[in-house]
Amino acid sequence: MIKIIRRCLFKPWKSVRENRLKLMMIVALLYAFLLSLLRAEFSHWQQLLLRLGCHRTGKRCREASAPLYRIRIAFTHLWTQNSG
Repeated sequence: MIKIIRRCLFKPWKSVRENRLKLMMIVALLYAFLLSLLRAEFSHWQQLLLRLGCHRTGKRCREASAPLYRIRIAFTHLWTQNSG
């Protein structure tokens, strides 16, 4: 009887923890993908992505390096434009 009660009490929490762990793994995978886009061999894709999704005007902005937050913003803009 005690085993059944323990299973009923702790099973929902185990499920919540497992779901949270899966979500964190997905977030880590996406973050790793964004970091991989910062490598030098993907500079063409960086420029294309930033031009389409996070366009900045001005010489200083065009010559600046592409930090991670601008790539994330570009993906967000492109995702929302094409999902609706």
